[in-house]
Amino acid sequence: MLVLAACAPAAPPPAPTDVPAPAAAEVAAPAAYKACVAFDTGGLGDKGFNDLAMKGLDDAKALGYDTAFAEAQGATDYAGNIQRLIDEGCQTIVTVGFTQGEATVAATLANPEINFGQVDATWPEAGADFTPGTADDLPFPPNFTGLDFQIDQASMLAGYLAAGFSKTGKIGTYGGAQFPGVTRFMDGMYAGIKYYNEKNKAKVKLLGWDAAKQTGTFVGGDNPWGDPAKGEQLAQTFMDQGADIVHPVAGGTGNGTIKAMLAAGKYAIGVDTDQAVSLPDYTGALMTSAQKAIDVAVSDLIKKNDGGDTGGENYIGTLDNGGVALAPFHDFEGKFAADLVAAVDALKADIASGKVKVSDYMTATAYKACVAFDTGGLGDKGFNDLAMKGLDDAKALGYDTAFAEAQGATDYAGNIQRLIDEGCQTIVTVGFTQGEATVAATLANPEINFGQVDATWPEAGADFTPGTADDLPFPPNFTGLDFQIDQASMLAGYLAAGFSKTGKIGTYGGAQFPGVTRFMDGMYAGIKYYNEKNKAKVKLLGWDAAKQTGTFVGGDNPWGDPAKGEQLAQTFMDQGADIVHPVAGGTGNGTIKAMLAAGKYAIGVDTDQAVSLPDYTGALMTSAQKAIDVAVSDLIKKNDGGDTGGENYIGTLDNGGVALAPFHDFEGKFAADLVAAVDALKADISSGKVKVADYLK
Repeated sequence: MLVLAACAPAAPPPAPTDVPAPAAAEVAAPAAYKACVAFDTGGLGDKGFNDLAMKGLDDAKALGYDTAFAEAQGATDYAGNIQRLIDEGCQTIVTVGFTQGEATVAATLANPEINFGQVDATWPEAGADFTPGTADDLPFPPNFTGLDFQIDQASMLAGYLAAGFSKTGKIGTYGGAQFPGVTRFMDGMYAGIKYYNEKNKAKVKLLGWDAAKQTGTFVGGDNPWGDPAKGEQLAQTFMDQGADIVHPVAGGTGNGTIKAMLAAGKYAIGVDTDQAVSLPDYTGALMTSAQKAIDVAVSDLIKKNDGGDTGGENYIGTLDNGGVALAPFHDFEGKFAADLVAAVDALKADIASGKVKVSDYMTATAYKACVAFDTGGLGDKGFNDLAMKGLDDAKALGYDTAFAEAQGATDYAGNIQRLIDEGCQTIVTVGFTQGEATVAATLANPEINFGQVDATWPEAGADFTPGTADDLPFPPNFTGLDFQIDQASMLAGYLAAGFSKTGKIGTYGGAQFPGVTRFMDGMYAGIKYYNEKNKAKVKLLGWDAAKQTGTFVGGDNPWGDPAKGEQLAQTFMDQGADIVHPVAGGTGNGTIKAMLAAGKYAIGVDTDQAVSLPDYTGALMTSAQKAIDVAVSDLIKKNDGGDTGGENYIGTLDNGGVALAPFHDFEGKFAADLVAAVDALKADISSGKVKVADYLK
């Protein structure tokens, strides 16, 4: 019998007691990471770095980040704004602008649990880039990231482009205030223009900034970043100086400059962002912009901080990593010459690769000073050699120098033009005979500084050029270097009159020009003064100052014919003269030689000829000398310092521009009362008590 029971299923277990299932635990959504920005003065709407940082914050917000920001009305708001963002729970705080450095440093060090970044700043290693003093000695905080930009690389491209596009050869730039984040733009412009000039043998000039000296134009004041009216004024200032392109680095102030340049039909280069996009009404003026990818840097920093990378390093934006760039040309597309665009592209590649460095083009280009010598040339032992000494003195100070020598008057204009073509910034011509060529060059080249030895710009009656120059206003780029050498020659005339044994003294000139006859006038006046004071009858041969007639070499070579000088010496000695004062350059040196050979005496001209002609010291009693060397070197330094001229320098006994040279071998040979009388006369001429003109009648 089948026992089914054995196969029957077991009884089911008792049903479990119903216990309510526990409710699933509610998991809160993670709080969004909070990222914040503290803006600089100039604020939102600056169309520059504040707006770019805002774009970076907005990009982060679009990714789901919680965001907040604070705007500063002035520098006193910086610390408070940062603290407010800390109090609001911000986990990353980015401050915008180098001027917030002190507040950012303090907050970074006081709040190690919060991540900080700063636009246009690096944590300093040696020399603070964005904050004074103590931060230099602090280790790099692990909660700080500097967001800096080698914007000078992009501005160097802009400078090159501007130099190649400018019609006037003058470009302006200025900053809101002098901080590295500002001057780096200006440095780049300087470097780009300098690089263009070197590559193209050009002379484009940057107004408003000297990178070598780190001096220039800044808005300053209480509102350097938000005063567009001031920007318009600065634009006009630069245009008045000839600039047709301006690169303002001053936030909203700069926007006023761009507006003014557009109104004048001129051009501008933007900063920080592509301002042809942020200022669409001004695209007609904006050639391009030197831009920073601040927006990308800000949003990338927020993402890095959120991912656990708290900082401890600086980010440096470059052309190579895309952190800086030259903006598109927009309305100027096709307006730049193809070879100019190609050169900018090539420069970009060279900067990105490190082949070209901005810093290599921030050094001062040596100011170039040049001299165009008169006939008679170097070796005349007179005014040409003195001018050369002045040029050599300038060279010893670091100036670049060049010179040209003239074989005849037909060389004058060509020599000056050659020096212009060689890039000379100051050109000094030597001698009154170069007047016509100097006048023409001065008027035709207002950007070059000119000086002329033995000349003044005429006011009534041309001193160094005939005719029309009398009616011209004094050019701002000319300095006359003239010398009242008749004052020194009057002393020489008195000395000669008191020393002559024959009572006859000779003088003559190379040619009859004021720069020559002034020596002869002085001799005449000195002898006449001696005669009056001593009831004497010493006679001057070769010159009658009252009639302005006398002896001159003339001919084709009045300044370089020593044989002729020897003949003239003999002529005067035949007439009884035992002292001669030749005013004829190298021709006069022949006279001095002949007087020495005859045991007679001479008086030198221009320089201390007992020094320049040491073999003739036995004849040279003294010389009537001009400090031409000092005048030339001083003019070069003045021009380099920005004083372009517009005046005459007159060397006198009183200011040391003329003098009676030492007696050298004749020391002790003159009677003591004669020397005392010469000294007294010097004092009287210097004070104005005695005037040469009173003794020329």
